[in-house]
Amino acid sequence: MENEITYPHINSFLAEIFEQADPLLKEMEELAHKNYIPIIQPESAQLLKILCYISKPERILEIGTAIGYSTIILARSMAENGIVDTVEINEDMIEKACGYIKRAGLEDKIRILNGDAEEVLQCLGTPYDFIFLDAAKGQYIDFCHIA
Repeated sequence: MENEITYPHINSFLAEIFEQADPLLKEMEELAHKNYIPIIQPESAQLLKILCYISKPERILEIGTAIGYSTIILARSMAENGIVDTVEINEDMIEKACGYIKRAGLEDKIRILNGDAEEVLQCLGTPYDFIFLDAAKGQYIDFCHIA
Protein backbone atom coordinates (compact mmCIF):
# COMPACT_ATOMS: atom_id res chain seq x y z
CA MET A 1 0.00 0.00 0.00
CA GLU A 2 2.93 2.36 0.47
CA ASN A 3 3.40 2.57 -3.33
CA GLU A 4 -0.18 3.73 -3.90
CA ILE A 5 -0.96 7.27 -4.97
CA THR A 6 -4.54 6.97 -3.78
CA TYR A 7 -6.11 4.63 -1.28
CA PRO A 8 -9.51 2.94 -1.64
CA HIS A 9 -10.64 3.84 1.88
CA ILE A 10 -9.83 7.52 1.29
CA ASN A 11 -11.57 7.48 -2.09
CA SER A 12 -14.68 5.92 -0.50
CA PHE A 13 -14.67 8.56 2.23
CA LEU A 14 -14.35 11.40 -0.29
CA ALA A 15 -17.10 9.91 -2.48
CA GLU A 16 -19.46 9.92 0.51
CA ILE A 17 -18.63 13.55 1.30
CA PHE A 18 -19.10 14.66 -2.30
CA GLU A 19 -22.25 12.65 -2.98
CA GLN A 20 -24.15 14.53 -5.65
CA ALA A 21 -27.22 16.37 -4.39
CA ASP A 22 -27.95 18.15 -7.68
CA PRO A 23 -30.44 15.99 -9.62
CA LEU A 24 -29.23 17.17 -13.04
CA LEU A 25 -25.57 16.46 -12.29
CA LYS A 26 -26.53 13.13 -10.73
CA GLU A 27 -28.41 12.22 -13.92
CA MET A 28 -25.36 13.20 -15.97
CA GLU A 29 -23.09 11.06 -13.78
CA GLU A 30 -25.38 8.06 -14.27
CA LEU A 31 -25.52 8.59 -18.05
CA ALA A 32 -21.74 8.90 -18.20
CA HIS A 33 -21.22 5.76 -16.14
CA LYS A 34 -23.74 3.73 -18.12
CA ASN A 35 -22.37 4.83 -21.51
CA TYR A 36 -18.64 4.98 -20.68
CA ILE A 37 -18.50 8.73 -21.24
CA PRO A 38 -15.50 10.22 -19.45
CA ILE A 39 -16.36 12.95 -16.96
CA ILE A 40 -14.31 14.32 -14.10
CA GLN A 41 -14.32 12.55 -10.76
CA PRO A 42 -16.22 14.10 -7.81
CA GLU A 43 -12.95 15.13 -6.13
CA SER A 44 -11.86 16.97 -9.29
CA ALA A 45 -15.28 18.60 -9.57
CA GLN A 46 -14.93 19.94 -6.03
CA LEU A 47 -11.46 21.26 -6.81
CA LEU A 48 -12.77 23.05 -9.92
CA LYS A 49 -15.54 24.63 -7.84
CA ILE A 50 -13.09 25.82 -5.18
CA LEU A 51 -10.66 27.23 -7.76
CA CYS A 52 -13.49 29.12 -9.45
CA TYR A 53 -14.97 30.40 -6.20
CA ILE A 54 -11.55 31.70 -5.19
CA SER A 55 -10.48 33.25 -8.50
CA LYS A 56 -13.94 34.24 -9.83
CA PRO A 57 -12.87 34.05 -13.48
CA GLU A 58 -14.94 35.97 -16.00
CA ARG A 59 -13.68 34.04 -19.05
CA ILE A 60 -13.12 30.28 -18.92
CA LEU A 61 -11.86 28.07 -21.72
CA GLU A 62 -12.62 24.39 -21.43
CA ILE A 63 -11.14 21.95 -23.93
CA GLY A 64 -13.26 18.82 -24.04
CA THR A 65 -16.97 19.30 -23.35
CA ALA A 66 -18.30 15.74 -23.60
CA ILE A 67 -21.84 15.94 -22.15
CA GLY A 68 -21.19 19.28 -20.41
CA TYR A 69 -20.77 17.99 -16.85
CA SER A 70 -17.68 20.00 -15.92
CA THR A 71 -18.91 22.85 -18.15
CA ILE A 72 -21.99 23.26 -15.98
CA ILE A 73 -19.91 23.06 -12.80
CA LEU A 74 -17.56 25.75 -14.11
CA ALA A 75 -20.39 28.05 -15.24
CA ARG A 76 -22.14 27.77 -11.88
CA SER A 77 -18.95 28.50 -9.94
CA MET A 78 -17.49 31.40 -11.91
CA ALA A 79 -18.13 35.13 -11.72
CA GLU A 80 -21.81 36.02 -12.14
CA ASN A 81 -21.21 37.77 -15.47
CA GLY A 82 -18.76 35.12 -16.71
CA ILE A 83 -18.69 33.14 -19.95
CA VAL A 84 -17.42 29.62 -20.59
CA ASP A 85 -16.13 28.78 -24.05
CA THR A 86 -15.93 25.01 -24.39
CA VAL A 87 -14.47 23.10 -27.33
CA GLU A 88 -15.85 19.75 -28.52
CA ILE A 89 -15.41 17.87 -31.78
CA ASN A 90 -18.00 15.11 -31.30
CA GLU A 91 -21.42 16.28 -32.53
CA ASP A 92 -23.31 13.63 -30.52
CA MET A 93 -21.66 14.93 -27.35
CA ILE A 94 -22.44 18.51 -28.34
CA GLU A 95 -26.11 17.61 -28.76
CA LYS A 96 -26.23 16.00 -25.32
CA ALA A 97 -24.31 18.89 -23.76
CA CYS A 98 -26.66 21.45 -25.30
CA GLY A 99 -29.64 19.66 -23.78
CA TYR A 100 -28.10 19.58 -20.32
CA ILE A 101 -26.89 23.18 -20.55
CA LYS A 102 -30.39 24.29 -21.50
CA ARG A 103 -31.92 22.30 -18.63
CA ALA A 104 -29.40 23.95 -16.27
CA GLY A 105 -30.51 27.38 -17.54
CA LEU A 106 -26.97 28.29 -18.57
CA GLU A 107 -27.34 28.93 -22.32
CA ASP A 108 -26.34 32.57 -21.82
CA LYS A 109 -23.12 31.62 -19.95
CA ILE A 110 -21.83 28.75 -22.09
CA ARG A 111 -20.71 28.81 -25.71
CA ILE A 112 -19.85 25.48 -27.33
CA LEU A 113 -17.23 25.74 -30.05
CA ASN A 114 -17.54 22.79 -32.44
CA GLY A 115 -14.28 21.57 -33.91
CA ASP A 116 -10.85 20.09 -33.38
CA ALA A 117 -9.34 21.83 -30.36
CA GLU A 118 -5.98 22.38 -32.02
CA GLU A 119 -7.65 24.25 -34.88
CA VAL A 120 -10.17 26.11 -32.72
CA LEU A 121 -7.45 27.31 -30.34
CA GLN A 122 -5.60 28.94 -33.21
CA CYS A 123 -8.71 31.02 -34.00
CA LEU A 124 -9.34 32.31 -30.48
CA GLY A 125 -8.15 35.82 -29.74
CA THR A 126 -9.83 36.20 -26.37
CA PRO A 127 -7.74 36.14 -23.20
CA TYR A 128 -8.98 33.69 -20.58
CA ASP A 129 -8.77 33.87 -16.79
CA PHE A 130 -9.05 30.10 -16.34
CA ILE A 131 -8.37 27.16 -18.65
CA PHE A 132 -9.56 23.62 -17.99
CA LEU A 133 -7.85 21.16 -20.32
CA ASP A 134 -9.82 17.91 -20.27
CA ALA A 135 -9.49 16.25 -23.68
CA ALA A 136 -7.12 14.34 -25.94
CA LYS A 137 -4.58 13.79 -23.21
CA GLY A 138 -2.01 12.72 -25.79
CA GLN A 139 -2.16 16.23 -27.29
CA TYR A 140 -1.78 18.29 -24.10
CA ILE A 141 1.68 19.54 -25.06
CA ASP A 142 0.41 20.68 -28.47
CA PHE A 143 -2.50 22.54 -26.84
CA CYS A 144 -0.20 24.28 -24.37
CA HIS A 145 1.87 25.78 -27.17
CA ILE A 146 -1.27 27.25 -28.73
CA ALA A 147 -3.31 28.34 -25.70
